[in-house]
Amino acid sequence: MGGRAARLVAASVISLALVAAAAVGLNAFGPGSGAGVAARTSGADFSLVLRLPRDRYRAGEPIDAIAELTYTGPRASVVPWGSASGIIGFGVAQMGGPSAGPGYRDNCAQHSALQRGVPLQVRFAKSGGYAADDPNVSFYRSYFAEPRLRLPAGTWTILAETNLIPGGCTAPVVALRVSTRVVVSARWSGCCRSTTTGRRS
Repeated sequence: MGGRAARLVAASVISLALVAAAAVGLNAFGPGSGAGVAARTSGADFSLVLRLPRDRYRAGEPIDAIAELTYTGPRASVVPWGSASGIIGFGVAQMGGPSAGPGYRDNCAQHSALQRGVPLQVRFAKSGGYAADDPNVSFYRSYFAEPRLRLPAGTWTILAETNLIPGGCTAPVVALRVSTRVVVSARWSGCCRSTTTGRRS
């Protein structure tokens, strides 16, 4: 395995551990609380929501983002399939700057059943990889070394997405993505409106 591929694999292994821990201890928001900033989308009997406490932060301040995936179809429950990396992936992208994640294992695994109308909450978890010669390598090293979501100053898009398969690995994929924009500054500047988007297929 080449050096670049090894680095990408190592980053993916680290990120999978973070994803596995992300569904534990979700206390920032209750399901459907409506607190803070929320971006929503839905399609094919599922809905995806991304929640943040607010949309302005200081550089390096922890950002507590949580995604909620809800089955809204006619059955009592459904068993989703998808990448073993996790049923929900997260990423960030700076306006005019670097982006990171989401990254997934290229496989198909069964996940826990989703009960109709009961949100599955997953805290933001980092995933992805980078090359040692990337011009933004200093950002990536700092970003992946910190378990919590902390960002440098700039305008950032935070996203959550799911690519689940409700009927097993050969069924059509349900792809949903939501995002919200936050402003991170060196000095505190209060709160403002957010810009949210949703995509479905």
